[in-house]
Parts: sequence; structure tokens; C-alpha cells
Amino acid sequence: MKSLLALVLIIAIAFVTFKIHQDRVDAAADRAAAVAAERTRAELMRMPKPKPKVTPVPMPPVPEVHTVNLSRPLEPSYLELFSAIELTRPADLVIPLELTRERILDEMTRVPAGEKPAYQIAADFVANLIDAAEERTKTIHAALQTRTSNSALDSKTSPNTTNSFFAQSATRRWEEQKKQLKQRADQMLLRLRTAEREWNARATPSGSIDSFEVPMIAPVFITAEAEARSNPLERGTYNSRRAIYPWRRSYYDTSGTYPR
Repeated sequence: MKSLLALVLIIAIAFVTFKIHQDRVDAAADRAAAVAAERTRAELMRMPKPKPKVTPVPMPPVPEVHTVNLSRPLEPSYLELFSAIELTRPADLVIPLELTRERILDEMTRVPAGEKPAYQIAADFVANLIDAAEERTKTIHAALQTRTSNSALDSKTSPNTTNSFFAQSATRRWEEQKKQLKQRADQMLLRLRTAEREWNARATPSGSIDSFEVPMIAPVFITAEAEARSNPLERGTYNSRRAIYPWRRSYYDTSGTYPR
């Protein structure tokens, strides 16, 4: 009996000892796991957080700014207008200049708003050239009329000498008159080129060029015919005071083009 009780006591003591040891082992494991978890959390806190992925917003396309080129196509007409008069080819420069101005005004309706001031300056510049061309036409017309009447009366002077005399007279008159006309035209041409440079400084390098189509027509020559009288209502608003000579009327009627 005593032996049985002793055995039970030994088993109980052994179970209690094992239980205490197991509790200590479990506690130590829990502490180690907690320390490891704390270290892991600290390491994760020290690691840089990944930045959220941002989808870039597409930028709107930059509008193309065209280059303006208006003064260069006008240079040949400008140079021809203020050159010396040649009675052997007395072309009326008013007609092509009127067509040129209409082309510029037509093109101005199709260009962006920022280009319109340069086009308006170009149209005003050509209007000034038209006024000067009208004075040139008057001079040539008067010279041709005088040469025709004097050549019929002067039988002692050779035709070549007479033609040379009136050509020189016409040239002198035009040279005196064109000084003031050219000064005004030069100022307007400078204004046009300045407007072009200011606009083109903002133009896109690979952009296209905005200009106008230069009219290509056969020269319309001045004759010694008298000036025709006509109703001012048929001349249009811009040319309400422009003379309608016979050669101009013939050109307008043939081409179907009338100045605005």
C-alpha cells in the first residue's frame, strides 16, 4: 500500500515538474516570437514605402503657329512701281495691284486672328501703292497724249527724237513726284516688315508659311485714248474716285473682274 502511494506521489511530482517546465518553454517561445515580430515591424517601418503609381495626364497638343510672309511677294511690284518710266512699255500697274490687294483681303479671312493685323497692314500698303500707281498712270497717259499730238504736227523732227524728248519729260516729272510717294510707301513697308518679324518670332520652327497668291496677268498697256466718263456707282466702294480709262474698262469687261 505504501509503495502504491509513493508511486502515485512520484508520478504527481513528475507531472507538475513537466507542466512547470512546459509553461516556461511556451512563455520563452512567446517572448521570442514577440521580440521577432517587433524587430520585423521595426524593419518594415524603416523600409521606404512604395510610391503610389500615378497615371500621367496627357498634355494637350501645342497649336502650330505659322510664319507670315507678305512683304517679300510685294517687293517686285514695289520696285517696278518706283522705277523709271519706259514709254515703250507703258503698263498700267493699278490693275495688278488691285488684284493683289483683293488676294490679300481674301486670304485674311482664312488666317488665325493673330495674323490678321499683318494682313491688314499689307492691304493698306498695297492701297498706298495703288494711289502711287494711279499718279504714275496719269503721267504716262499725259505723255502719250502729248507725244501723239506733237508728233502729228512736228514734221521737221524725226520720230525717234520726238519720242526721246517726251520720254525724258515723263521721266523727270515722275522722278519729282515719286519722291514723296515713295517716302510714304517706305514707311508702310517698314511697318509691314516689323509686324512680320514680331509675329514670326513666336512661330513654330517646323510650321508652314501663310502668304497669298500673287496674281499673274498679262500687262495692260496705257494708250493715248481720252479718259472715259462713267457712273461712279459702277466703280465700287474702294475705287469710288479711281479713273476708269478705256484700257481698264476693256480689261474689266473682258476678264469679268472689277475692283472692289
